[in-house]
Amino acid sequence: MKDSQHLQWIRNRLATIDQVDNRTDYIMRLNRIIERIAAQENSTELALELAQEQAKCAHMFLDDKGVLRREVHTQTEYSLIGRIKLYKNPEEE
Repeated sequence: MKDSQHLQWIRNRLATIDQVDNRTDYIMRLNRIIERIAAQENSTELALELAQEQAKCAHMFLDDKGVLRREVHTQTEYSLIGRIKLYKNPEEE
């Protein structure tokens, strides 16, 4: 469960137990906190998705250039950084 979801659950429990209106000061403040945390969580998720997409594109580029994915003798898979190094210095193969 994400932090924002957990805080929403707490807010809902407080509202149910205390039978308070959503316009109560502490509920309104909690709502603002939840919104900020949810925005941060979404921002982090988007950054991770973007990084994954960029890594995928980099692998596709290196595939198109014929850079090996695995070391020839040991069949160990190269990391993205290792493949980029091979692309820059092909004589190291």
